[in-house]
Amino acid sequence: DGIMSGTLGFAGLAELGFNVSLFIPDPADGYEFTSKTIDRLISEYPDVKVILTCDTGISCYDGVKYAKDMGLDVIITDHHKQNDKKLSDMKADCIVNPMRVDETYAHPEICGAYVLYQCIQYYADCFADSQTVEQIKRLRVFAGMGTISDSMPLRYENRKLVKDCISIC
Repeated sequence: DGIMSGTLGFAGLAELGFNVSLFIPDPADGYEFTSKTIDRLISEYPDVKVILTCDTGISCYDGVKYAKDMGLDVIITDHHKQNDKKLSDMKADCIVNPMRVDETYAHPEICGAYVLYQCIQYYADCFADSQTVEQIKRLRVFAGMGTISDSMPLRYENRKLVKDCISIC
């Protein structure tokens, strides 16, 4: 799911005209990002201004705080359950997660790639021309693959998403 999220985010944001790079965390650093991860990111991309997470971040309080202390904006897209800390303690600039304790999303059992896809699709619908919107719609294939690879239940919107993925392929 994380690989599909990163691919989708990179392709979608580039299609929308953003100057983007894809940072792949070191698996040895663990699932969450920390100050060590942020230091490596800044070393590889010294002009970075914004970190957009995909499929991670909701429990990375220390990593987000460190990134904010380094002057970076942090946008979190995730689908994992929030830990017991208060969301108000999270210093991210924006959090999109259907599993937030205060979220009312109808069917929250969606993968991280689909969370990010919906954000990108919404942005495209609001600000992009029709040709770009159609290009973004094709990126559903990565959200469908993320749904399958993350073993999400194939019901509600996940079922249609996987069907669309197969059709696009």
